[in-house]
Amino acid sequence: MKNRLYIFICVSFILSFQLMQAQTANDISYHQVNWSEFQEDCPECEEMIAVAHSGLDVRIFPFNQIGDTCKIKICAVFFEKNSWVNKLYANEYLLNHEQRHFDIFEIGARLIRRELVNKTYASFSAFWKDADNLVYKVRKEFVITTTALYDKETNHSANLQQQNIWDQKIQIGLDSLSEYSEEDIIKLIPPIK
Repeated sequence: MKNRLYIFICVSFILSFQLMQAQTANDISYHQVNWSEFQEDCPECEEMIAVAHSGLDVRIFPFNQIGDTCKIKICAVFFEKNSWVNKLYANEYLLNHEQRHFDIFEIGARLIRRELVNKTYASFSAFWKDADNLVYKVRKEFVITTTALYDKETNHSANLQQQNIWDQKIQIGLDSLSEYSEEDIIKLIPPIK
C-alpha cells in the first residue's frame, strides 16, 4: 500500500492507492456534513473556529474472473475524528463554509474520474502510473490552490459577499461534473503479465 499524507492549512489530503482483495471498507465518502461529525476536541486556537479534514481516496480492486476488468473507487472522504468546531460558533453559515471545503475535494475526485473514464490503457502499469500522476496533479493544481484561494477570498467565511460568490462557483463545479459523481469506475485494462 502506498500512502502519502499532505497537510496544508489544517486540511489533510490523504491519497491512498491500495490493491484490495475483498470488499471496500466503510468510508465516510461525499455527503452533506453536519456538526455531529466534527468529533475531534476543539483545540485552544484563536485563529480558527472549525476545521473540516477531508481527503481523496483512490482504491483499485484487482482483476477477477471477468478477465481484464478492475474496479476503481475514487472518493472525497471526510475524517470525522480529525475535524473539529468551537461549539460557540457552530451555526449553519459556518457549516456551509466547511461543507464547501469538502465539496472542493469532491470536485477534485470528479476531475480524476473524468480523466480515468475517458482514457484507454495498454497495461495495468501504464494505468497505475497515469492514475498516480493524475491524482498528484489534481491535488496540487486544483485542490490545494482552490482551497487556499477559497479561504483567502472568503477570509475563512468572514466575507459574506465572497462566501456567496464561492458557494455559486463551487456548486457550478459540482453540477458541471455531475456525470462523474459515481465513486466506482469499472475499467477494462489488460491483465498484469
